[in-house]
Amino acid sequence: MRINGFDDGGYHSRRQLRRAYQEWLAQMDVDLFVTLSLSENIGVDHARRKLRHWLACIDSHYLGARWARRPSSERTKALIFAESIDTNLHYHSLIGLPYRGRLESLAERSAILERFWCKIERRGTCHVDWIHDAGAARYVTKQLVDPGYLEQIILANDFHPRAGSKQRRRVER
Repeated sequence: MRINGFDDGGYHSRRQLRRAYQEWLAQMDVDLFVTLSLSENIGVDHARRKLRHWLACIDSHYLGARWARRPSSERTKALIFAESIDTNLHYHSLIGLPYRGRLESLAERSAILERFWCKIERRGTCHVDWIHDAGAARYVTKQLVDPGYLEQIILANDFHPRAGSKQRRRVER
């Protein structure tokens, strides 16, 4: 999610914003805490493309051949936060899988998410766990107080077609 024109009022303002994010995230319909590492620091733009591909693989697996035509409400819900952008770029995310995925055990879900990530990022790692409490929301937002991190938040639906876009119009015909 890109926030254009956000007036960064400094550490205190970012701290307040982080607290608001934590409260919002604690109410989201997500149940998995996922950490994704990269084999090297490839930069946030390249990593963003890998994350987009990973989310597409997940949706394709759970929703079938026409997954891209499904509304956002049926697709994977993910809020992805960059960490250590300049030194050891990796991502922490809160994820809710499509309905069929929510019927699987943690081991099954974990195996699928890891398999897709390792196909995209061969030497990367994917660790999946349940969200047990609001601690996951606090953890993923911990670097939002640092300059430059707010702009790096990724929502899965950032990659979904918007109403009125060419892709959406083709689907409706």
